[in-house]
Amino acid sequence: MRALVAIALVACCAGVAGVAAVAEAQLPWSDTPARVVGDRVEAAALGSPDLRAPSFDARRRSARRRAEESARAMLHAHVDQVLGQLVASPATAERAHRAVERGAQVVAVRALVDGSAVAVVGVPRAELRAAAGHPEAPW
Repeated sequence: MRALVAIALVACCAGVAGVAAVAEAQLPWSDTPARVVGDRVEAAALGSPDLRAPSFDARRRSARRRAEESARAMLHAHVDQVLGQLVASPATAERAHRAVERGAQVVAVRALVDGSAVAVVGVPRAELRAAAGHPEAPW
């Protein structure tokens, strides 16, 4: 009986590990411009570690923080580009940027062997639509 329970646990864990591996395999390895992915607008950015940090863990955390900041900046640049092409008002742009600040969340992080990290940050399309609901906007 114990053998059956152990086999079932291993099978369950293997299934979960397989799902995680597929998801990780789809993560980008470097900067990826902002684009619509499902119900979010996502951007990915590579962050380099701060080599002044005393430990590898601290370097990895600094790389993740830098990657998140860069990805958020890419989302803001995307909003500027889209609203600029649509000739939106400054008030609309301000609302859209506030929506990015409020709604942007880290979707995934790929840790690289040198301590760098690639962070994927996304903002829900619904929040952008509510803030800057221009009919021709891609969100």
